[in-house]
Amino acid sequence: MRSAIANGVGVGQYANGYLGHYCYENLNFALSRILLAIINGNISRGAYYSSSFGLDWNDWIWDWVTILSYEAYMQARVFQPSGVVGATLEHPAAGALAYRGPADSGHGWNSGDLRESCGGDGWHLSVNQLLDVMGEFRRGGRILTPAAAQLMLENMFGVDPFVTWKCAPPDKLTLQVGLQTLAGMVYCKNGDWNNALGQHEQSLAYFLPQDMELAVLVNSQLVGLPDTFFRDVVTQVYLDNLREQISVHP
Repeated sequence: MRSAIANGVGVGQYANGYLGHYCYENLNFALSRILLAIINGNISRGAYYSSSFGLDWNDWIWDWVTILSYEAYMQARVFQPSGVVGATLEHPAAGALAYRGPADSGHGWNSGDLRESCGGDGWHLSVNQLLDVMGEFRRGGRILTPAAAQLMLENMFGVDPFVTWKCAPPDKLTLQVGLQTLAGMVYCKNGDWNNALGQHEQSLAYFLPQDMELAVLVNSQLVGLPDTFFRDVVTQVYLDNLREQISVHP
């Protein structure tokens, strides 16, 4: 974990683990579910080896303790300061179901209770709830100071890089911390959750210039645009509607 974070995101041409190639490393899970519980004293790092319950029981105990610890931490340190009530790892009865697209006539997919994988995913939120968390994180001061939040964005903690995937060969890919626009720098986090039938839940969380945020949630794939990345579509709409500001002085 330490070396993966220290190495950051690379743009080399030949390594499979570099930008542009598939190499999934779920450090979010390890940090949020395992390391957080140890740092906060919810479980001892030596508990796995010292327990006499056996391997299967040890795994169950670690799962149970780290899930409860992570859930309590998020409620106390993220959702409550943001004024968000009802954030849950279970799928609410009124929550949206996922589909392959508008023509999908099958039953919608209920992504269900995601406690076992929480830390890398798991929370069910509305658009307004997500925006409340984003706004509090960025400038409210009760999760982080605004300066610390901005430093996180600039160092790509919790957001994804912007990169031109199709317009450059692998050795010419350039990593952009954010997307520079006429209005200022844009940062974004992608989200995607799906099942074996291709029914999707997708999300985008944008930190826009001038202290604005944008959250987009959809419950299917993009139809008719198989080669287009969801974020590319939304980002292009944003860019197409930007206008240069003209300062008028009396």
